Amino acid sequence: MRKQIFELYKKGYTYREIAGIVGRSYQRIHQIINNYSLGHYSLSYANLPNLTLQGILCQDCKERGENIHHIDKNSRNNDDKNLVLLCVGCHVKRHKKMRRTIFQAQVAS
Repeated sequence: MRKQIFELYKKGYTYREIAGIVGRSYQRIHQIINNYSLGHYSLSYANLPNLTLQGILCQDCKERGENIHHIDKNSRNNDDKNLVLLCVGCHVKRHKKMRRTIFQAQVAS
């Protein structure tokens, strides 16, 4: 499946289009293409020293962390100071808050 994902990406398909074709979420497609993940997908903590120091707990609620969140919203900035480990629920909350902030800024202007 990974090979198929990379072939589709090279052809110019978006994450959402690839997700529809292979039956995975577009977030998972993003993780596969950018070569990172957690849990049974074996994230290499050696490349992410800041996350190693944080442990495997969500930085917001202290439950088991399963998602890597980019603080500056730039998924290509994998500097260890830009990454934080979150559980699924807290990761969703952070993204909802970001979208709400962007929407409010658009409405205000």
